[in-house]
Amino acid sequence: MQRALFTEEEIQLAAERRRKYIGTTKVSISHILFNPPLPQDLDLKNLDQLREIFYKNRCHQLNVDNHIPIIMSQGDLAGALWNMNVSQRALLTNDPHQLPQLQFMAGQLQALHGHH
Repeated sequence: MQRALFTEEEIQLAAERRRKYIGTTKVSISHILFNPPLPQDLDLKNLDQLREIFYKNRCHQLNVDNHIPIIMSQGDLAGALWNMNVSQRALLTNDPHQLPQLQFMAGQLQALHGHH
């Protein structure tokens, strides 16, 4: 018996992403609300080690694997687009160097997958 290439759950998740995905933008990480929130007692040694890794290897921000999927209200998105004079269509660019930078209030964006 041949194993299916994708599980039903993977197929449903991919379909939902296609329905709800509206694009990509650059935002300040301080505007993203993580759930659970970042712990207040972060180990400074671990932070320094991570900072050193990013310094040596560079954090490739344009790599889609390094993006943080978020959710926001349509109204918040419309307001940010209007404030920066950017069309929603601009969020669909395939050129990572053309990604618009949008401004939001702290906590206005909710991360979908916890900490990255």
